[in-house]
Amino acid sequence: MMTTQDFIHTLRKYQENPSAIYNFELKSIEEIINLEIHNFGTEFQSIDAEDSVHQLCAVLARLETDHAPVIDPDNGSLVAMLGYMDILHLLIQLGNRFPSFFETTLEAASIGNFRNIVTAPRTTNVAAALATIDSRDLSCLPITDETGRIIGLYQPKDVSFIHKTSNTEVPIASVSTLLLDDVLSHQQATHSMSYSCICSLNESIKVVIERMANSRLTQIACVDQAGACLGIIRVKDILSFIFPGDNAM
Repeated sequence: MMTTQDFIHTLRKYQENPSAIYNFELKSIEEIINLEIHNFGTEFQSIDAEDSVHQLCAVLARLETDHAPVIDPDNGSLVAMLGYMDILHLLIQLGNRFPSFFETTLEAASIGNFRNIVTAPRTTNVAAALATIDSRDLSCLPITDETGRIIGLYQPKDVSFIHKTSNTEVPIASVSTLLLDDVLSHQQATHSMSYSCICSLNESIKVVIERMANSRLTQIACVDQAGACLGIIRVKDILSFIFPGDNAM
């Protein structure tokens, strides 16, 4: 299975050679997989349509991926691709049934990662952002303005730079000329950025998961009163709080 992280890793490899990157753009997905599968970090594992949500969470956590293929146990056909976004919607339903539990604040629940947080200014080019995400094994890269305030969130799955480039013949080769600011503008123009990608420590789990779902994000930046990034809150972190001590999470 080729994930977005695998694509980024392969893209960076081909970017080192200008002529190779052009050839990379002409290759089919099948050709890329056949050539680079030995470098992919994600093993292929599916779950049965009859498996539980807990088993889905376990597979996602173990493989450190965002989605898992769901297979019909009778004929082996692909039924769906499920991931943390689907789990997020289930958490909202759970929160409606047990509202008091989900009123706990992020700070009280100690949810999130607040160590070694990496951000990037809006003037960073996309190639550098992808390199940072790949080399630091990040799930996302918070984008800052000139004052250090968070204004966006760049995720590895965001490949809008391919549509934004002015060079339609060789879009991937032009990635080094695009800025994160260009990506943010494209997201806003396509209404995929009509959301809030930030939260605060004093907000409840319920508020945060609803904001993530409305924004179609599986992670969100936690900021201080000045808007500076304190940490990253992921759906996976919330699951670890709900199911404490569960190694599957």
